[in-house]
Amino acid sequence: MVDPSAPYVPALPQIMRDIPEYRSPIDGSLISSRSTRRYDMEKNNCRDWEPSDSPTGGKFRNERFAKKIPGAVVAEEFRDLEMNQRFRAGVPEPKAEASQ
Repeated sequence: MVDPSAPYVPALPQIMRDIPEYRSPIDGSLISSRSTRRYDMEKNNCRDWEPSDSPTGGKFRNERFAKKIPGAVVAEEFRDLEMNQRFRAGVPEPKAEASQ
C-alpha cells in the first residue's frame, strides 16, 4: 500500500558509465565497452571471479602477502597460523627444496 502523504519521487532511469579501455590479458584484444568485455569473456571461456570461488572465501590468510596490498588485513581466523607467527617474529620463510 502506498502512503498518500509521502512525497512523490519519480522513477528515473539508471545509467551506468562504460568501462575504461584496456587490453584483454588473455589474447591482447582491445576491450572498449561492456559488450566487448562480455564477448571477450565468452570467447575465451572465462567468467567473473566471485569470492566464493576461493577456498578462503576471498579472505587473506598470509600476512606476508597481505602486507604488499594497501589496506589488506589477514582474516581473524587465519592470524594464528604458524606462517603468520613466524612472519611477525621475523623468522625467515623456509626455503623450498630444489627437485633434481
